[in-house]
Amino acid sequence: MRYTQTSEAQIIFDNFIGALVIVAKGLIRLLILSPFIFTAYLISLSILHYYDHPLLWIALVTAFTWILYVLFFEIKKRMLLLKIRRNKWWILIFIFCVAFSCLIPAWIIYELATLFASKMTDEKNATIIACIIAVSSGLFIYRRNHFLR
Repeated sequence: MRYTQTSEAQIIFDNFIGALVIVAKGLIRLLILSPFIFTAYLISLSILHYYDHPLLWIALVTAFTWILYVLFFEIKKRMLLLKIRRNKWWILIFIFCVAFSCLIPAWIIYELATLFASKMTDEKNATIIACIIAVSSGLFIYRRNHFLR
């Protein structure tokens, strides 16, 4: 059964909701990639100067982000091999991977949630709300990375 729109306002509303979904998916992907982008920016900061061309900055940060992403998944593969071989060093690599990929986005979310929640409620409740949101975002990213599979 095909859905038909009844009016022009309904078409505009459906298109707007579709655009919001695309933006939300992009923001989630950006949140998941934020540790790689942040680290790539810090590496680029040590190579480039403030007055270098912006396209050079974008290209270098993008290249380092891709390199770090590939390196991270190679480390994750090695961790799984160590786990299969019953080597205890996999736990150290696991802790590093979780700390790098889950704690940085959770910290970013915590700071943003604290900023917004403190404007809506008192400081004590804002901290509790921000902690809940940050922990849930960290767990969401952990689930998306499939560390033990």
